[in-house]
Amino acid sequence: MPPRPSTGGRSGPGGKRGGKFGRNQRKPTTASKMRTPGHRKPSYLQEHRLDHVDYKDVKLLQKLMNPQGKILPRRLTRLTVTQQRELTKAVKRARFLAMLPYVMDSEAY
Repeated sequence: MPPRPSTGGRSGPGGKRGGKFGRNQRKPTTASKMRTPGHRKPSYLQEHRLDHVDYKDVKLLQKLMNPQGKILPRRLTRLTVTQQRELTKAVKRARFLAMLPYVMDSEAY
């Protein structure tokens, strides 16, 4: 079998040359990706000027939980690491004291 001719670079989807946008062109970005760096949407606690999460504030805890009763992740609540830990402790305390259910009935929704 004769040797293959050299193409000068890798070919295929992961190749360095060619491709959909050429060599030095950037992929077009959408408007949602073009946020100024360092500016995040404020968290629920910052919007309502709350200092901390309290286990007795059941309405606030329910806003930060999904309909099944699970605690929402940080990327959805937009809380800091400390605030998210505080939220988790507050939810667990409220569940232990029967202020919140451990599991909500999913048929109601």
